[in-house]
Amino acid sequence: MEASSKRQEFPSLSLCPLSPSSLSPPSAVTGRFEPDDAGELRLIFRRSGGDGPPPVLVNLQKAKLYKLSSVESLCVSEASGSDESEEKSFPGAFKIVFGSEDENKAFHSAFEHWKHRVIGADTGRPLENGLSAPKSKFDDKIEASSAKMYFHYYGQLLHQQNMLQDYVRTGTYYAAVMENRVDFHGRVVVDVGAGSGILSLFAAQAGAKHVYALEASEMAEYARKLIAGNPSLGERITVIKGKVEEIELPEKADVLISEPMGTLLVNERMLETYVIARDRFLVPNGKMFPSIGRIHMAPFSDEYLYVEIANKALFGSSKTILVLILLHYMVLRSRDIFLSLLLMPLIQGYWLRQLYLTH
Repeated sequence: MEASSKRQEFPSLSLCPLSPSSLSPPSAVTGRFEPDDAGELRLIFRRSGGDGPPPVLVNLQKAKLYKLSSVESLCVSEASGSDESEEKSFPGAFKIVFGSEDENKAFHSAFEHWKHRVIGADTGRPLENGLSAPKSKFDDKIEASSAKMYFHYYGQLLHQQNMLQDYVRTGTYYAAVMENRVDFHGRVVVDVGAGSGILSLFAAQAGAKHVYALEASEMAEYARKLIAGNPSLGERITVIKGKVEEIELPEKADVLISEPMGTLLVNERMLETYVIARDRFLVPNGKMFPSIGRIHMAPFSDEYLYVEIANKALFGSSKTILVLILLHYMVLRSRDIFLSLLLMPLIQGYWLRQLYLTH
C-alpha cells in the first residue's frame, strides 16, 4: 500500500474534458506526479506519442478527485497554465478513465499522498512553514466521532428503505418536482445529501440537463448502482462521494434539491449544510427545493407524560436505584436459583412501590 501511494507514473489513461463547450474526444495520456522548475509538486498529463495538444497541468493544492465508477474518476481543478506557457489545464473538470479498478484505486492513493506532500498530511496539521492547513466548515461544527456515527447510520440500506417507504414524504417531493418541471428542465441541479439518489432521479425525469448527487456516506455506492440501473436518466446524473463543505463542482447549479429537515426542523444540523451548498454552488436567483421551513409550537398539558419525563430525569440520582441496578445485573448473570429467588422480590417490590408513589 505504501509503494502504491508513492507511485509517480500512470500510463495508458484516457482524459476527457467535461466543459459543455468542449467537443474534444477523449485523449490517450500518461499521468505523472513530478516537480516543476520551481520544485513544486504537480500532476501533469502528457499525450501519448508526444504529438497533439500541449500537456495538461493540475494544481495539486487546489485539485479534488472523486470516484465516478470502478474505472472512472472526476478531477476538478483550476487552470494552471499561463499565457507565456504552452502547458495548460482543462478549465473546470475532466474525467479520467483507467484500464482497471486497481489502477483507479492506485491513482487515488497516489493523488492523496502527493497532495498531502503539498498542503500537509492532514487537515489542521502543521505545515513546513509553521502554519496549519485550514479545517473545513464541517470539521469546525461537528466532532469527528459524531460525524462517523452519523454517516454510518445514513449509509445503511434499512434506513434508506424506511425513508423511501414514507409515501407522504417521497410522494410530496415527486409532486413538487413534476409540478414545477419548468424549473428543472434544461437546468443544472445539485442534490444535497442524495442518499439513495431518489431525488436526483426525480430531477432527471423532470428534464434536468445534469444532476450532481452529493452524498458523504457509503450510500453513495448504492446510489451509483441504482442510477446505473436507470440508464436513460443515469447518463445525466453524476454521483460524487464527499462532504458538501469540501466538494468542488465543475459548474454552478441552477437548482438545489434536498431533504434537510430533522426533528423540529433543525435536528441533525443538515439545514446548515444546505445553506452552505446554497452559498457555494447556487447561481444568483437560483431555485431551492425546499426554500422555506416553519416550526409550529403550542402549549399543552399531559400529567402522565410529565411524570414519566420527571422520573427519567431523576433516574440514577438515587443510590438505591444504582444498587438495585447492580443487583439486577447480578441476577441476570447468575445461574444461582437461590440468589435469584432472594433478590428478584426485592427489586420488583421497589419498582412497584415507585410506580404506586408516582401515581
